[in-house]
Amino acid sequence: MTNTTYNTCCMCGKETKTRCPRCAAEGIDVFFCSTDHQKLAWSTHKLVCGSKSNPFTLPPLTDEEADFVWTHRRFASEQIAMITMGALPATPLKLLEERCAVKEDGMRDVLSALSRDEPASQDIEAQRFELLRTLRVYIFCQQGELLHQRRIAMGDAYTRPNETTAPIQSLSIKLMASEWQQLSEGERKKRWFSELSHRLLAYGIYARVNEGDLSAQQVRDILGMLAALRRYIRSERGVPISVGGRTALVAETERWVMRMQANMQARLEELS
Repeated sequence: MTNTTYNTCCMCGKETKTRCPRCAAEGIDVFFCSTDHQKLAWSTHKLVCGSKSNPFTLPPLTDEEADFVWTHRRFASEQIAMITMGALPATPLKLLEERCAVKEDGMRDVLSALSRDEPASQDIEAQRFELLRTLRVYIFCQQGELLHQRRIAMGDAYTRPNETTAPIQSLSIKLMASEWQQLSEGERKKRWFSELSHRLLAYGIYARVNEGDLSAQQVRDILGMLAALRRYIRSERGVPISVGGRTALVAETERWVMRMQANMQARLEELS
């Protein structure tokens, strides 16, 4: 039986008994306290719902994402070096040259394979999760720098695009921490990883997509969600005792949650 202590809405942290039925059918709990919060999450949640919910599976690249990677294949983002501590090559092209042994003329074939659910070559299938995660880190950083330039150029006329995959990209950044990368493929296929991934994704859905356009109540909801997430990750339900490196993984995730709490608290004070 589910421990009611952790039956909390992914979007606001309120206790609830209402679960996503498609995810529940796959053996995991993804809670939403209201129809409004389920609808708010749906544009992104649908990409990882049902059969993709457990084990948690990163969705294929969208056509827009694949085109963006190709167009910016030689774009060296300054943030990549800072976020990954130099662990990733400077550009997507360099990454695929190293990981898949392809040159530029073969890069489109790799991106096409990662844009479909169908099985690809053995080399790509063995790295699918890692490649999807890593390419989205490039997208996140590259888009961030390009959007920043556009924001400066357009001033008050600037409107941030409402990207469905932005929260997936945000989650990919989170999973780039060394503590997460050390998880084995076996652990990534377990229930705890799936449920925690959905909870981490919820922050990206709420805070990333709505960046710059949050009401005071929405900020309070995020603070409630982060508080519930912090309690959850400390529990064995969140990160089981049996997981190697549990202490480091919990500590790293908790530090991240605390940084987000500080950001949201400052945001709330600005709105008050």
